[in-house]
Amino acid sequence: MKKKRVMALLLAATLTIGNMSSLGMTQAAGKEDSQTQEFVRTRAADKNIALNRPARASKYLDATGGNPARLPKLAFDGKGDNQTTDAQNSRWQSGDDDTFTEQWLEVDLGNSAKVSDVTVKFFAKLYGSFVIETSDSNGAKATWKEVGKLDIPSSNDQNITRKVDLTKNGQPTEVSRYLRLRFTSYNTNAAKKSIGVYECEVHGELDTPDKPNTIKGNIAKGKKVTASGVEAEAPQYKPELAVDG
Repeated sequence: MKKKRVMALLLAATLTIGNMSSLGMTQAAGKEDSQTQEFVRTRAADKNIALNRPARASKYLDATGGNPARLPKLAFDGKGDNQTTDAQNSRWQSGDDDTFTEQWLEVDLGNSAKVSDVTVKFFAKLYGSFVIETSDSNGAKATWKEVGKLDIPSSNDQNITRKVDLTKNGQPTEVSRYLRLRFTSYNTNAAKKSIGVYECEVHGELDTPDKPNTIKGNIAKGKKVTASGVEAEAPQYKPELAVDG
């Protein structure tokens, strides 16, 4: 009888420990699943926030021999995956240079943003290592902060695509309004010491802009007014009467 009682107690203890372990594993798995789902939702919501945004560059290749100019904006027109002649002409190119100097390609996102990655599609062999920088101004005295970089060794590969992951612990990087790629090297296997970019995509989500103070009512009421003239026979009808409320 005593032996049966001991066995029953041991069985109960084993079941209790098993249930606790199972509960702990379920809770941990649930938490992990929740984090994974949140990360997936965040990445799924990302879009190319640089598409058709204003762009600038250190310089660009002018139109020559019937070929169009390789303007900075062409690196943000969304034609990077299109193999038509129009798309092949749609690229930014720093020049047709025999000597290399650092070049940059900049996009105005319009507002600060949370960015998960930057994808760059290069033209031919015209690629090199670059630094990703951000600033709230693009003036001559702007201060640029590095948020990512990528080393690209020289090779004979052509039309390569490279992606720089800007997430940290599963979270996107906060960037300011302006984002630029600063190219610090060139491909020594290329015929020219230049940079060419078919498309630069910035994947993320723009921050919601601050709403300006809203002025309600008739904002012209009581304001100073001028007019081209006043009727000579009715000088009492002055311009300010049109905004007196």
